[in-house]
Amino acid sequence: MLTKSESSWLETYLRPRYPELVPEYLEAHGIASSARAAGHLDAEAAARLVELASRPRRPLAENVAAMIARLAGTLPAARDAIRTLAGARVVHGRVSALIALSGLSWGDLHDELVSRLLRDASTKVRELAASAVRESGITSLGPLLDDAIAAEKNEKLRVQIARDRDPLRDGWVADAPVDGRIWVTCRRRNGIVSMSFTTDEFETKGREWIASQGR
Repeated sequence: MLTKSESSWLETYLRPRYPELVPEYLEAHGIASSARAAGHLDAEAAARLVELASRPRRPLAENVAAMIARLAGTLPAARDAIRTLAGARVVHGRVSALIALSGLSWGDLHDELVSRLLRDASTKVRELAASAVRESGITSLGPLLDDAIAAEKNEKLRVQIARDRDPLRDGWVADAPVDGRIWVTCRRRNGIVSMSFTTDEFETKGREWIASQGR
């Protein structure tokens, strides 16, 4: 049975915009609900969730990935489904693996899969994997991003991964000056906070502000 928020999303967003996705969304929801109630996800049901999470249609795939994540906290078969997604031939499946992982606290499954996905053939997947490391807030994972930066051939993505690494390693990152101002972003326990300074202010007020944020 759909929760109130799920039902609202279905009726106000999915059905009006993507009516063709409604049957498969409801099918996935039914599979996940049954598995949660039974405390068991059988192989056929897991395979169907993987199939739906590998679809190119984001409103479906992302929601099914989230369903798998909710099951993965207690059901080993759901964790195996995330492993299967991480090895999927289609990019959409590997993206869904990272979406599912984002719904779980960092653990052994992340250690196993994210390091692999940082070396993925898809720049999108590599970018999302780097973001997953940054969002973990675990400073000891910084070397993963160091290795990814060293291996990255795409210059734009290499710069982006460095931007993911720096706040994880140092607690803050500063953008290149634009129109005489520098935007600084600091990582905090409850998220991030940003402030801009003139280039003249950065070494004084900017550094003081960074120090005041703590880590």
